[in-house]
Amino acid sequence: MSVKPPTPAVTHPQGINEDRHYSRFALWLTWLLGAAMLATVIGVALHFAEVESFARLLTQAQPLWLVAAFGLQALTYAAQGQIFRVVLKAGAQHLSLWDAGKLSLMKLFVDQALPSSGISGAFAVVASFVRLGFARPVVLACLVLDLSAYFLAYVLTVGMALPVVIFQGHATTAVMLTCLVFVAVSLLLAVVTPRLAGNTDLAAHVPGQRFAIIARGVSLLTGADPRLVRSRALLWRITLLELAIIVLDSATLWVLVRALGVSAPPLGLFAGFMLASVLRSIGILPGGLGAFEAAAVVTLHWIGVSIAVALSATLLFRGLTFWLPMLPGLWLAHREWHAPDSGQEALMGARQKDHGIADTDRGSGSR
Repeated sequence: MSVKPPTPAVTHPQGINEDRHYSRFALWLTWLLGAAMLATVIGVALHFAEVESFARLLTQAQPLWLVAAFGLQALTYAAQGQIFRVVLKAGAQHLSLWDAGKLSLMKLFVDQALPSSGISGAFAVVASFVRLGFARPVVLACLVLDLSAYFLAYVLTVGMALPVVIFQGHATTAVMLTCLVFVAVSLLLAVVTPRLAGNTDLAAHVPGQRFAIIARGVSLLTGADPRLVRSRALLWRITLLELAIIVLDSATLWVLVRALGVSAPPLGLFAGFMLASVLRSIGILPGGLGAFEAAAVVTLHWIGVSIAVALSATLLFRGLTFWLPMLPGLWLAHREWHAPDSGQEALMGARQKDHGIADTDRGSGSR
């Protein structure tokens, strides 16, 4: 990766990527459960729709609308990359938009592979930044602000979606309770996360630190640059970018429904998309596999979209946002994790040079 950080070298961050918090068995089990749930959703949906009509919809999708969906998804990666660039620029460091986009793709892959509401992907990006030589407090500020803005954006968008769901008459007790708990927890995390920067006393009172991923996360958050993390202007700029990502994802689903020849009400589709996103975020399965598809099909049917179109659009959306980025994300993650540590190489080179000079001086003194 051809990133040119302004700082020549930093010490290697201990604890960022030294241990794995997911056993292979647990990881494979979540994927198998997700695949089983997805197969069940498809089977149930096909029970209410003809297989022929489903296949015909997929083969007759309008190409121009599919290209538009690709374009919208490309903008989501640009927005995520811009989040990294905004924080780094505030910390007097530079990252190109191209390299930021590649890191965004890698973050998406890790988020999809390891279900943790975006936290695993954030850790992976932090490790990559520090390995490339960026200042650790600034990089950790990226992590804190990204997570805080992510939760804040979901609080705002779910809060906007709930009145629409209530107006539609679909606000069951289970739906309302799930969304309200999600909003409350997300708001709490959005507020508490920035306060952990440089505050070891508060960090000591964070519950759940017997779990490795929580303990690791808290230790990283406390090392963030407090000046950057507590900048309200910076937080709101990043929140706007997170909101843009959510809107672009929702627009992608609308465009895919349109590609199948159906025009869905945008506000109703957005509300349903947010309900499906809540299930995706709180699920224990990778990327909410199965749960997202089920919720998306049901909520699309709420706004008058047939089961066949709803299932086709949902599978196209997941193919575009979940499955398609997997291969390049895996390749980027593999290349990054097996790349030599540029910061460490620079540091070792400097040490070797110093040792060489010292040896020369000792040799000159002996003569």
